[in-house]
Formats: sequence, C-alpha cells, structure tokens
Amino acid sequence: MATTGEREPEQLETPEQAAAPPVAGSERLRARRWVGIALAATIAGFLLGLGYVAMQGMFGWMSDLGAVTFAVALLPVAFHLHREFRSLSPGASRVVWGVALLGLSILAVSGATLAYHDATSSPPTLPVLDVQHLGIFLQGIWMIGVGAVGIQTGVFRRKTSAAALLSGLGYAGGAPVSLYMGFETPLFYLAFLVALVGVVVWSLSLRTDLRTLANAG
Repeated sequence: MATTGEREPEQLETPEQAAAPPVAGSERLRARRWVGIALAATIAGFLLGLGYVAMQGMFGWMSDLGAVTFAVALLPVAFHLHREFRSLSPGASRVVWGVALLGLSILAVSGATLAYHDATSSPPTLPVLDVQHLGIFLQGIWMIGVGAVGIQTGVFRRKTSAAALLSGLGYAGGAPVSLYMGFETPLFYLAFLVALVGVVVWSLSLRTDLRTLANAG
C-alpha cells in the first residue's frame, strides 16, 4: 500500500486488523470491472435524467433503471473498498460499508419500483420518490466516507479520494434540494454537475488505482 512522508513508529495491530485476509489482485480486477459498469450506468442515468426533466416526463423509467444498475454495480465495489480499508481502519470501514449497504439497497429497490410504475403508468401507492431520495442521500454519505477513509489510510491516491468526497457532496446535497425545491432551482443543477464530475473522475481514477494495486501483487 502506497504511503507518503516519513515512516511512522510501528503500531501493534488489533486482533481484527491481524485477522483481515489480504486482498488478491484478481479481486481488485473484478472490482475494477464493476466500477466500469457503475460508471456506464451513471452516465446513462444522468443523460436520461436530463431528458426526463427537459422532455417533461419522457425517459423516466429508463432513468430509474439506470439508477438501479448503478446501485447494484456499486454494491460489490463498496464491499471491496471495505476489504481494502479494514486492515488499516476497521471501525470506520465497517460503518462506511453499513451505510453503503443500506443506501444502495434502498436506491435499487426504490428505483425498480419507480421504473415499474413509470412503465405501466400506474401511480405508486407509497412515497417511493421520498425513499429514493433517501437512498441517494445515503449513497452520498457513503462516498464522503470512502473519500475520508481513503485519505486517512492512503490506500488510494489522494486524487481518487478527493473525487469521492466531491461526488458525495453532490449526491448528499442534491437529494434534499431536488426533493424539496424541485428541478428548476440552480442549486439542483449545481449539485447535479458536482455529483456527475466527481463520480466520473472517481470511477476512472479508482479503476487506475485498482489496476496498479493488482499489478503490484
């Protein structure tokens, strides 16, 4: 694992840190593929979401399916990041993984529900949109956590962790803005842009880091 600066005094490992199995290169390459799928789904979902706003309701179900694909693809990525972090910061890694599991599961289920109702033109019986925004908010909190733990542990490059922080702020800030203020406010488009730029840079940078770590052993 890459670290910078002077060598710090060696610290005793906790039992949990000592028991954490090493991450194999093949696992990193597999996680890298999932990051690529999530990135493609993100770009498609954002473009379809813009079409939904601009065309007053068109592409809604496809945009929701893009969000489902994004959430499902990120679940194995989130678990892999937990494995990368837990030998260095087990407590924080466990909390971040828990937030990811909850938020991405909510996002996947609510997105699938909305896609079904959009495709069948039947109104949802539950406040599914509110639940979906909760999932988006928790996803943003997860990405903020990934960035913070990444900076703390130095597992990935600072660029990668900073991009995760940026994207997380866009998602976590944009969810309540779009829910309570709608799509017309400039704050929504600002959060939209921050989330999109951040997640694209994070995904590309993370794929590079995972390949580098896999090749290093």
